[in-house]
Amino acid sequence: MKAGSASVASGKKKVRGKKRLVKRLQQEARAFQLDLTPGKSYDLWQWQPHAVGPGEFWAERVDSLFVAFSHLLEQVGDYPQSYQTWVTVDESDEDDTALYFHTANATGGKFPIRFTDVTWEIAVPDYLKPYLGDAGTFNCGMAGREEAPIYFIYSNYHGVPLI
Repeated sequence: MKAGSASVASGKKKVRGKKRLVKRLQQEARAFQLDLTPGKSYDLWQWQPHAVGPGEFWAERVDSLFVAFSHLLEQVGDYPQSYQTWVTVDESDEDDTALYFHTANATGGKFPIRFTDVTWEIAVPDYLKPYLGDAGTFNCGMAGREEAPIYFIYSNYHGVPLI
């Protein structure tokens, strides 16, 4: 095999430049900044941590998602408009792991959004607990199938609740 080429082990391709890709994910999350100019509206705006493909670096993407979410929660401290913000952590093949921000808007999108198909106040999965801090700070809900759930998480202290 040529030097620098991807190797194949156990039927999986080795991802080249993993450290570089993970570093880029972390930098992108740390630099996250949303334009909160007064009067600007957001209709289910979302940000997703980038990776090579679905399922690649999933744990690192979840980590980056919560770093960006933390930055956004700090940023909205003095935001004058009503808003909703939440993250989804998607364990399904769809992998719609994302950070959302939503306000009343000129496009006619419904505000506030209420997720009636989500089961709220569930037991938080162990891998999410480090991101959610003290009990009562965040609300966690689950939608989808049990074998491939989508978790919805929002802060109880920022914005309009999702329920």
